Amino acid sequence: MVFFSYIRMHKLLTLPKPSAKQTWQQLHGSSLMLAIVEYAKTYPGVYLCLAPDNQTALRLYDELPFFLDKDCSIESLFFPDWETLPYDTFSPHQDIISTRLTTLNRLQLAKNAIVITSVSTLMHRLCPPQFLTRFSCMLRLNQTLNIQDFRLNLTNAGYFHVENVLEHGEYALRGAIIDVFPMGSAYPFRIELFDDEIDSLRQFDPETQRTINKLQQINILPAREFPLDEAGIALFRQQYRTMFPGNPTQSVLYEAISQQQLPNGIEYYLPLFFEQTATLLDYLPPAATVYAIENIHDKSTQFWQEIMQRFEQKRYDITRPLLAPETLFLNSTELFTKLKHFNQIHVYAKNSVSKAYTCAIHEAPALPIEHKSSSPLKALKHYLTSTARSIIVVESIGRREVVSDLLKSHGIRVTFQDDWAACMRSESAINMVVGLLTWGFELVEPDIKVIVEAQLFKHHVTQSARFKQKAMNPDLVIRDLAELQLHAPVVHLQFGVGRYEGLQTIDNQGVANEFLILSYAGNDKIYVPVTALHQISRYTGSNSDHAP
Repeated sequence: MVFFSYIRMHKLLTLPKPSAKQTWQQLHGSSLMLAIVEYAKTYPGVYLCLAPDNQTALRLYDELPFFLDKDCSIESLFFPDWETLPYDTFSPHQDIISTRLTTLNRLQLAKNAIVITSVSTLMHRLCPPQFLTRFSCMLRLNQTLNIQDFRLNLTNAGYFHVENVLEHGEYALRGAIIDVFPMGSAYPFRIELFDDEIDSLRQFDPETQRTINKLQQINILPAREFPLDEAGIALFRQQYRTMFPGNPTQSVLYEAISQQQLPNGIEYYLPLFFEQTATLLDYLPPAATVYAIENIHDKSTQFWQEIMQRFEQKRYDITRPLLAPETLFLNSTELFTKLKHFNQIHVYAKNSVSKAYTCAIHEAPALPIEHKSSSPLKALKHYLTSTARSIIVVESIGRREVVSDLLKSHGIRVTFQDDWAACMRSESAINMVVGLLTWGFELVEPDIKVIVEAQLFKHHVTQSARFKQKAMNPDLVIRDLAELQLHAPVVHLQFGVGRYEGLQTIDNQGVANEFLILSYAGNDKIYVPVTALHQISRYTGSNSDHAP
């Protein structure tokens, strides 16, 4: 039997000392966030991770918490994209604005943080830091508060008055009670006054109206990325008339802002609300370090071309004149000129550069479970025979039970761990832990193999923590054919409870495809393509024998 000793966390990776510019490579799978976290522990500071696209940025943000210790002082921040196309006539969802404003606010005070965004998001011009300072407020218990003044402040900060608060950026008034759902808060706040003094501050569930927490103070950020007070509107009107010739009163957008209303797509006129805009880089301390992930230069050029194409397509609508691209965005030259003011670390998954620091990390192989084989887990078993410590990462507690039962049925026993740090302390050969990692990797020294579900299940798609579908519990979704038992009840997303009757190969116009057979009452059957396996979940009734 092989025994494993406690691994000192600071010796997981050997990385170069800080310098103005350096390159790391061979950061395979999900090891990039491990390297970034280890570096931030050794050299505390603010780090901006610049991903090549929005999908990669979200993936990295999902992976980041897995490597952070519970008592770690590193702040995890995400600056999301608006999720609109350049010059769109749609506005971002308020939850996105909430995350963006929260990150900007926290960055101004951050000492040890990792913030993740994409290169296209970084190219957007933003509100200047002083805007947040001016339109944010702190409320404390027993503080004097004038309801009418507070209501005006909320309106000027972009909050909407509603009957019942449900979403970020809304507030409601009922006598001496003020409900407000500020940006950056998971739940709305209820402010109760006694005369003009704050008597109670509570966080509550908007659906049940039940109190979640009693608070001593709350922080309220602006609801938009631009001001809607008299000064902000006056500046918008002035700059609109300067930018666009003709009669401004014929513009629906101009008239809406004049009346303190918000037309869709107003975000693409943000510079008109400010004397001078900023970028995300203006919120970073001078000593911050920027991680440039893969080839961000090509991605920035590609995004600039997209901006120019969208501008050319939409510029001829005289009822909605457009700001010039350089007014709204940084071009590639401006972007990389600004980046030169910060220490930079260029990182690559593969060995792409001759003069680069090569990390002691190996690429992890696919270990597919072959449901048709007499030994379905042969690849995994062979992989686990080495003296390396193995860590199997699954997406949720529900998935942990499913995967561990599957492994146990084939003679592989695992030890459950609470987190990454517990895996490092463990003396077990095979550990299992919950986390969101996209692909595994192999550390050379210490000898550790990280395995994720995507390596085991061919059709597996990692569920983002931010955008999990609500239609079906992800813990119950069937991820691989190996999880199915013949004649067992399952639930199809559209057709409901049926029984799995095996696989059948069907030839369609010369192309053979595998289908799952599900049987229903009256001998009805449906054929589900293997590629649609995600539409099937486990039956959770009390007794599977009595299932339909």
